[in-house]
Amino acid sequence: MYLKLAWRNVWRNRRRSLITIASIFFAVLFANLMQSLQQGMWEKALSTTMSLSGYIQVQDTAFWDEPILDNGLVVNDSLVDQLQGLPNISNVTQRIQSGALVAHDSLSKFSLLYALVPSDEVHILELDKKLDSGSLISDEDEGILIGAGMARYFDIGVGDTLSLIGQGYHGASANGNFPIRGVIRYGTEQMSSSLVVMPLKLAQRHMSAPGVVTSLNVYPHNIDKLESTKQALGQVISDDHIRLMTWKEMMPELVQAFQADTGGNVIFLMVLYLIIGFGIFGTVLMMTAERMYEFGVLVSVGMKRFRLSIILFLETILLSFLGILAGSLASFPVMYYYNQNPIPMTGGAAESMKEYGFEAIIQGSISPDIFIADAGVVLLIVFLVNIYPAIVISKLNPVKAMRK
Repeated sequence: MYLKLAWRNVWRNRRRSLITIASIFFAVLFANLMQSLQQGMWEKALSTTMSLSGYIQVQDTAFWDEPILDNGLVVNDSLVDQLQGLPNISNVTQRIQSGALVAHDSLSKFSLLYALVPSDEVHILELDKKLDSGSLISDEDEGILIGAGMARYFDIGVGDTLSLIGQGYHGASANGNFPIRGVIRYGTEQMSSSLVVMPLKLAQRHMSAPGVVTSLNVYPHNIDKLESTKQALGQVISDDHIRLMTWKEMMPELVQAFQADTGGNVIFLMVLYLIIGFGIFGTVLMMTAERMYEFGVLVSVGMKRFRLSIILFLETILLSFLGILAGSLASFPVMYYYNQNPIPMTGGAAESMKEYGFEAIIQGSISPDIFIADAGVVLLIVFLVNIYPAIVISKLNPVKAMRK
């Protein structure tokens, strides 16, 4: 009954209601789009970075200060399986991250060497989507993948041979020639020009380091539970020579950049929400002032003031719901488009992204959290705004109201 009365009252003054719905519609539309682009950009950046580093790393205590193979870990499959079985753990991968001098003919340059288990990581790194030519490597493969930038630098491709010269475990020589199985487009041009991907077993033989890895990379199901996941890992790994580090501890500059970018976004959103608040309050103010005679009559014939306040509250809720629904439906196709078709960045902004090792693109996010957050803020504003008519009705004098 209350809802039916509220719905009828909303459309008694269509112009006023439509103006209010439009103000909420545009505010929700702009808020959704801005949050989608801002959140999507960071989701893409973090996804690229975390695919290589993991959200949590299990390292030797000496590795972070001196990242060399001699400070690696000797791990076994039982430990990996034990960690894999913990709550909120999606995947635990073994990695060797090192460097080597790569050479072909008369050219040479330094490269970043990532050794991994291809069958465990093809979906994490999405190598199948980034393959430019050739084929992916298998766990038992004797070949390597290189970045597209490196292929251009040496003017080589699938089937050619690349020489890797470096130092292995405990001073052992790590020199060898490896056939190129495929060329991948990964990360920025700078990363692509110095990237070599090798099967873990091949790398361990090449570096004379059987069973040694530089880190175990942990990927949780829910990244919001990062600290609790780290604590659960710490209860299983009680070795004093092993350190657990989250990506926030490993990359504090990235955290600061994210906080700075988010802070600017919050200020803009506050302005939008302020517009929504004044729009709704203006509607409630007009609604209350125009209907004083009606309120006076209703109270004088015995309608409870509390029930009258509920009807006014439901009217505002309906207006807000229509505005939120329309804004969300209008913003979703645009958000989805930019999720599938990222915006390329240029100029100084692109250079700043590349300095952090990110692709210079802005990709929209279609996370449900965006819609839920905006709807929640608008509904909170509605609760606060409805304090005014509740106070007016509680102090209403029916005789004076009907004389106005």
